[in-house]
Amino acid sequence: MENINEIDAQIKKLQSKKTKLQEAEFKEASKHWFTLMNAKYESSSMRTPQYLTFCRVFKRQFKKLLNENFDIVKLEISKPNHFDQHGYFELSNTNIYYFSIGDLRWNNTFLIRTAKSFEDYTGGNNQYASTEDFEGFMRDLKSIVQTEIDNNLHNFTHKKCDTGLFMATKIEAKNAKCSKCTKSFLEGGMD
Repeated sequence: MENINEIDAQIKKLQSKKTKLQEAEFKEASKHWFTLMNAKYESSSMRTPQYLTFCRVFKRQFKKLLNENFDIVKLEISKPNHFDQHGYFELSNTNIYYFSIGDLRWNNTFLIRTAKSFEDYTGGNNQYASTEDFEGFMRDLKSIVQTEIDNNLHNFTHKKCDTGLFMATKIEAKNAKCSKCTKSFLEGGMD
């Protein structure tokens, strides 16, 4: 018959094994911010070492991701808060975006919307990028940002034809035809 001391020793041994496995899993996940976003976090009233690791990895890797995929002129990511993260980035075309990652312990959503400034917390319509897989996330992020770029107003000119389309979206420029060469204004370029 087992006694309580033997059972307590087994529990202690299993708990130690569980802790080591959790640490190893988290260390492996720490190689990429997106994997960390979907990791299991200990619930706490204080910032945990795992959450602080996420913040460091996210800040470094998200900055790199934005610079590799968009023409970024400014990026601000908040200091560690309480199991969430938010910030702003601005493109060279002056579009500003607010992003927010929900509570990592149970709400790993990635919200993104346009903003008027780096202090605008209400901004445009809420849109969400997938948090299920990285490819889906990138597809959604690029789609959201590109849609906003396409909806901005630009000037399109055909220097060869000396014609222009002014204050139009890229979609309008693609559909509009130059009166001289009949090509779309998007083929002629943007000023």
